Amino acid sequence: FHWSKIQPVAGGPYEWAPYDAMVDRCNALGLGVLGIATYLPNWVGTDWAVIDAQWQLFFAALVQRYSVKGVHAWEIFNEPNLTGFGWLPKSSDVPGIKAEDYIGAYTLLLARANVIVRANDPQGFVVLGGLASDNHGGIPFEQFMAEVYRLDGRNCFDVFAFHPYGYQNNFITARARVDAFLATVADTLPVWFNEYGWTDWRKMDRNLYPTAATN
Repeated sequence: FHWSKIQPVAGGPYEWAPYDAMVDRCNALGLGVLGIATYLPNWVGTDWAVIDAQWQLFFAALVQRYSVKGVHAWEIFNEPNLTGFGWLPKSSDVPGIKAEDYIGAYTLLLARANVIVRANDPQGFVVLGGLASDNHGGIPFEQFMAEVYRLDGRNCFDVFAFHPYGYQNNFITARARVDAFLATVADTLPVWFNEYGWTDWRKMDRNLYPTAATN
């Protein structure tokens, strides 16, 4: 659910139609929907007080609309330990932007989302924005999450999510790494490896992580 597409203009109406159609189609096919709320619109600018206030309005409207359509799992942004894939702008668009400078901002919006889900959907739950493998150039997830936990962000999500790109044919290592981190914080919450597949990024291609040849 791209906020930037649903509300492309400041103060403008929400453009739900494509998302209504998507959710209705998934429901008709018997597919559960993991709702990912992602992509800040350009019009919110860089004032985090503005972003915070507008996010709460948008996310409350989102949960209220789609919880009645059976969407109860809400993932808060995508790969927040990395720039350019759903959380922050690409570093090529905003030179010098670094994900490590915005962990507190992410944790705040995660906390807001948690309150909104609890207030609007008794069946709802919050999924941490799926963390990118640092094979993809992001902050090592252990570093990112250590700060989220330090900020008491653990109370704001129900499921830990990780994207194990770069672990082709070696998934057990990705799982062991996540388990090892959770052991350091004495946590036993569920883990979803909820984005996984081939990548065309050179650092993680099959020459480095070989797997069975396919046609």
